[in-house]
Amino acid sequence: MVRPEDRDGPMQILLAISLAASIGLSCGATEPAAQKAAAQGEWVSCITKAVSRLDDGRSDAASVAAGVAPVCSASYQTMINAMMCSADTAQYQKSLSRNAPELEQKLATAAVLAYRAKTRQQQVSQAGN
Repeated sequence: MVRPEDRDGPMQILLAISLAASIGLSCGATEPAAQKAAAQGEWVSCITKAVSRLDDGRSDAASVAAGVAPVCSASYQTMINAMMCSADTAQYQKSLSRNAPELEQKLATAAVLAYRAKTRQQQVSQAGN
């Protein structure tokens, strides 16, 4: 039974992924590796745009990530599903399913930090010209 507190946020993603894994994923006719690469590209594009819009450059990176991750949650779930379709073992699928919410936050935080590093690098380059 799904508890009320589990219906929102990361638990919703985890439950959806778990349900997809338990009933069998609809991986489609596309080659799993190509599907995975396309989904990853879509999420990276989404998260990069969201970070560039929402990052003030001063707030804690994890706090910014917590704000931007929901913006791209649909593309993140598509990416996780594609990764599960390309998984070669049930153990990997279970691990991915179990760790998906935590991984989303870590990846979003890494995206914030990468954006900030790129921004600083661009500022240094412009100052040197």
